[in-house]
Amino acid sequence: MAFWLVQAQDAQEEQYFINSSRICCTEDSVQCSILDFYAARDLSQHIEDECGVDSATALSWSEQCWPFAHSMFQGDYVALITHGCDNIHFGRITGEYNFNEEQEARHRHERSVVWFSRGVSRAALSAKGRELFDVEEQISEADGYAFLDTIIDAYKYVIPAAATRRLVFDGTNADEIFALTVDTDGSSPERVRQFGSPESQRIVAPRVEAPKKRIAPVERGATATSAAAARLYNAAPDIASAREMMMMRAAAVRTAEAAAASASKAADRAEESRKSLEERLASLICQKVRSHELNLTSLIENIIRAKGFSTSISSEGNVRNTTLIASSRTNRAVKVGIQIQNYACPLKEQCLDLMSTMMTFHSAGHAVLVSMSGFDQSVMDRVKESKAKVKLWAPKDIATEVLACYDRLDDNIRATLPRSCWEH
Repeated sequence: MAFWLVQAQDAQEEQYFINSSRICCTEDSVQCSILDFYAARDLSQHIEDECGVDSATALSWSEQCWPFAHSMFQGDYVALITHGCDNIHFGRITGEYNFNEEQEARHRHERSVVWFSRGVSRAALSAKGRELFDVEEQISEADGYAFLDTIIDAYKYVIPAAATRRLVFDGTNADEIFALTVDTDGSSPERVRQFGSPESQRIVAPRVEAPKKRIAPVERGATATSAAAARLYNAAPDIASAREMMMMRAAAVRTAEAAAASASKAADRAEESRKSLEERLASLICQKVRSHELNLTSLIENIIRAKGFSTSISSEGNVRNTTLIASSRTNRAVKVGIQIQNYACPLKEQCLDLMSTMMTFHSAGHAVLVSMSGFDQSVMDRVKESKAKVKLWAPKDIATEVLACYDRLDDNIRATLPRSCWEH
C-alpha cells in the first residue's frame, strides 16, 4: 500500500478527474503506452528524441510518467490537489494503468479511482500537512505516516472522543482511519455503526484488494506489445523471444563488464610493473653516475640522438654543468637547449634564469634541464605556472626516456645498463 499525490492543472481538470472517477498522468509528450518501455532511461531517451529537449528536462518528465505505470497499484491511496485551489480530494486506486488513445492527448494515461472524500480544505490541515501537499510535481509518492498524520490532524477534533484512541497509523490500519475521519459530519458507515449518527450514510474508503506482490518494472514491461519489443530488442517476434533477447543482452553486458574489469586490473598491474621498472632503472643510473661508470652527458646525448636530433656540446660548460645544443635533423631551425647539472643538492630557482639566458643566446625554442639530485619545489611550480617550453628531467624521468629508446642507445651505454640488472 502506497500513498500518492496527484496534481490537477486547474479547476476544470479537477472536475474531470472527480466526475470521471479517474486520475491521469498529464504528460502529453508521450503519445504511446508507458509500458512500451522496458526501463525509465528508455522512456527518458524517447522524450528527449521526440520533443527535442535536453536530457535533464527529459529525465524530469519521465520521472513523472514512469511511477504512474509501474509503481502505482490497486489499493493505493491518492490525494488530488489542484494548482491554486484550496480543496483536497481523497480516493483509492481501483484499476491498472491504461493508455486510452480515444482521450485527448493530456488525459490518455489513466487509472480508475473511487473518490470517498471531497473538498477537504487545506486550512483544516496543520502546517506540516500543508507543507506535505504543497508540491510542484504532477505525480509524487508521499510518506504514508505523514499522509495519515495530516488526515488525523484535520479531523481529530470533530469525531467522538471514544474514537481518538484508534487514530494512530501503524502501517496497516489506513482503512480504519479513513473510515473514522473522511466525513466531518459524522455520517460515514463506520461512525453510524459505532456512534449512532442520524445522518445518511455516504461513501467511504472502499476495501480494494491489493496485488499479492509487486511486479518488477522489467516484468511489467514484458507485457508490452510485440511491436514495442521488436523495436527495443531488434525485431523480436513475440514476448518470449523479447525476454530471451533481454537475457542475452544482460549476459553480454555481464561478460563485457567482466572483461572490462579484467582489463582494468591488467592495466593496473602493468602500470605498477612499469613504475617498479622505472624506479629500479633510475636507482641503477644514479649508482653508475656516482661511481663514474656512466658518463651522464654521454647518456643524455644518446637519448637525444635516439629521438632524431644531432647534438653538439657548448664550450661554456664545466665538469658539473654541461650545455648541449640539439638540432632537428629534418628542420635545422628547431633547436633544443639541454643543461646537465650534476650537483648534490636539488636545483633552485636561479637555474631557470640561467636556462633562459642560454635559450636566448643559442636561439633555442625548447629546453631540457637535467638534474641527478632533482629540483626544488619552487622550480617545479614556476615551470608549471609559466607554461614555458621547458622540461625537467630527474633520475626517474631519465629512466623513462631510457626505457623508451633503450634498443637505439649505443652499445657501451647498454653494456653499462644491462637489462638483467633492472628488468627482474
